[in-house]
Amino acid sequence: MVETVSVIIQVLWYKRTGNRVFLMAPLHHHFEKKGWAEPTIVIRFWIISMILALIGLATLKIR
Repeated sequence: MVETVSVIIQVLWYKRTGNRVFLMAPLHHHFEKKGWAEPTIVIRFWIISMILALIGLATLKIR
C-alpha cells in the first residue's frame, strides 16, 4: 500500500510544483537510488510489515 501511495504523492506533487518528493517512485526505487542493496530493502520492508501486522493483531478486539 505504501508503494502505491508513494507513486500517487510523487505524481500529484510533480504535476503541482514540478519538483520531485522522491528520487524515483515507487518507494523501493528511491532507496535503490540512495545506494541501498535490493535485499536490504526487501528485508527492511518485511520487518516493517511484520511489525505493523503485529500491531494490528494486538489492537484487534476479540470477544
